[in-house]
Amino acid sequence: EGHGVFGYDTDKKKYVGLWVDSMTSTADMSDGTWDAKTKTMTQNVKSKGMDGKPVMMRHVHTYTDDQKNVFSMFVPIGEGKEMEVMRIDYTRKAAKTTK
Repeated sequence: EGHGVFGYDTDKKKYVGLWVDSMTSTADMSDGTWDAKTKTMTQNVKSKGMDGKPVMMRHVHTYTDDQKNVFSMFVPIGEGKEMEVMRIDYTRKAAKTTK
């Protein structure tokens, strides 16, 4: 389980965030940008790797339409390369109607 708090930092002129969950013992700090043309939030995330050492990850959250969005997490694998280690495709549930 996890919980995040995200917002816009007017001093940094970037979106910033804090994420905590039950998988790690430290909080992840992030900063990023919003691309209105592609409806994509890209965040650089300072986290702890599986080996316990600090790692900079990249999170990409793309809003494809009002009903769907995609979250991808990338980790470095050396020499300027990265690997997608997680992808979540979200679809909004239809609203329940009452009569």
